[in-house]
Amino acid sequence: MTIWINGSLHKGHGPLIDTRDRGLLLADGVFETILIRDGKPVFLREHLERFRRAAEFFGIPLGYTDEKINDALRKVVASHGPGNHDYACRITLTRGVSQRGLVPPEKSQTLPTLVITAVMSAPVTQGQVVLSLSDICRNEGSPSSRYKTIAYTDNILARQRALQEGAGDALMCNNRGEVACATAANIFLILPGGKLVTPPREVGVLGGIARGVVLDIAVSVFTDVREVVLRPDELGGGQLFLTNSLIGIQLARMIGDTKQASGETRDLLLELQKRYAQRISDEIGGQ
Repeated sequence: MTIWINGSLHKGHGPLIDTRDRGLLLADGVFETILIRDGKPVFLREHLERFRRAAEFFGIPLGYTDEKINDALRKVVASHGPGNHDYACRITLTRGVSQRGLVPPEKSQTLPTLVITAVMSAPVTQGQVVLSLSDICRNEGSPSSRYKTIAYTDNILARQRALQEGAGDALMCNNRGEVACATAANIFLILPGGKLVTPPREVGVLGGIARGVVLDIAVSVFTDVREVVLRPDELGGGQLFLTNSLIGIQLARMIGDTKQASGETRDLLLELQKRYAQRISDEIGGQ
């Protein structure tokens, strides 16, 4: 495995991160996961814009241009050799090494750690992802619900418990019992009459890159597209699907729900998936 860290490529899994790094000790950092297709990053501009917003919000200097990061991404992927595989490329920025304690160093004295890795992305499951309702809440008041921080303990626990219950993922609600998201994906609901709804960011939803693309495309596919506060008991009235940068658009259902999607819903979903795939094709074709 090739790892790019602070400007240098490294082979293997040797000791590359200082044990005093705040990312390791305090989960003090942010990240992005980017799909690489045909050797090209998908929606890179949107990912890097969100990455920079998160770094700025938490006061972590990002001393690399978008061009430098793009170059590093391509080098890491190229190190895997030829092939038309999809890759999941992760960019992680931590505040780096500092003195012990919660208080970070002054921004001018911060020496951040930037790490880029890539692994082959597993094929997306063709069937429906089964979701269980998690009792672990998404904290809508926390900045971690609005930015991709490396503090993922709640999501990990929710996914673990879902697997123990025979599901593939968990549906997470916020402290008010409102539907937020899955453990690593945004959630959408197709309703009768060609309507598409998704929870608003205010309920503790990360503004996913794939979510934004789907919302943009959906207005030309569905009769009505809007952000709506949802309760778990309302999800049975339509067809669920999940989105993130790696899975794209994937069908989902709550555990125990055996109803079949209507012909209208299937047609709408297929059209949405077709247009999403075309948007990716246009994106990498323009690079």
